[in-house]
Amino acid sequence: MKRLQVLLGLMMIGLGACNGKPVLSTPPSFPVPVTSSPVSSSDKQVDLGITFSAAPEERAVIKPEPILLPALEMSIDLRDLSAPEMSAALHKANPFFFEDAHPLALDALAGRLYVSLNPMRTVVLDSTTLKRVDEIALGGTLAVDSERQRLYIGVGGHGSPAGSGDQVLKPSRLCVFDTTNLRELLSRTVFTDTAAWPMIAIDSQAKRLYVARGGIYILDADTLAVLDI
Repeated sequence: MKRLQVLLGLMMIGLGACNGKPVLSTPPSFPVPVTSSPVSSSDKQVDLGITFSAAPEERAVIKPEPILLPALEMSIDLRDLSAPEMSAALHKANPFFFEDAHPLALDALAGRLYVSLNPMRTVVLDSTTLKRVDEIALGGTLAVDSERQRLYIGVGGHGSPAGSGDQVLKPSRLCVFDTTNLRELLSRTVFTDTAAWPMIAIDSQAKRLYVARGGIYILDADTLAVLDI
C-alpha cells in the first residue's frame, strides 16, 4: 500500500511536468505512522503539590572504647581513720577542703607521713607500714622541713569579709609544729581578707616558706614574717 502511494505521487509529478505546470519544490507529505514506545514509571513527572524531602543520610556513630586502667590496691583506707559524719560537717563549713583529696607531706628523715584528714585532724603515719603513730588536732595544707624538724600547716578559715555575708570572717593562718613532740610553736594570720587554704612550700636550706595567694609570698621559716625581697 505504501509503495502504491509513492508511485501515484511520482506519476502525478510527472504529469504536471508534461502539462507545463510547475513542479512542486517540496515533495508532498504523506501520513507517517507514529509508533509509541512504552514510558517507564520513572520517566513520568506528576505534580501532586507535595514536596518530598530526601531522607537524611544515616551516619554510624562510633563510640570510643573506654580506657580501663588497672585497679590500684589501696594500701590504707583513710576513711577508717576519720569519722564520716564529722568530715561531712567540716566539709560543708569549709568548702575549700576536699573530702577525698587529702593534703600530705613526707618526712623522709624521720620516716613519718603526715596526712590531713579534715580541718580538725592530721594523722601521723609510719611511712613504711602506714600505721598510725600519732595525730594533731588541726588540719590543712602541709609542708615538712625534715632537717629542722618543723611541720607547717596552712589552716583555712571560714566566714565572709565584712559586708559580703552574714558570717564574720575568720581568716586563714599558718601554724608551725615541732615534729619531735608535735607541739605548736607558732601561729600567725598572714592574710586578713580571705578564708582560703594557704598553699605552702618550704625551702629548708634558705629557711624560707613560700605561700601562694594570687602571687608568691616569701616568709621567714622561723618567724613567719613576710620578707622584703
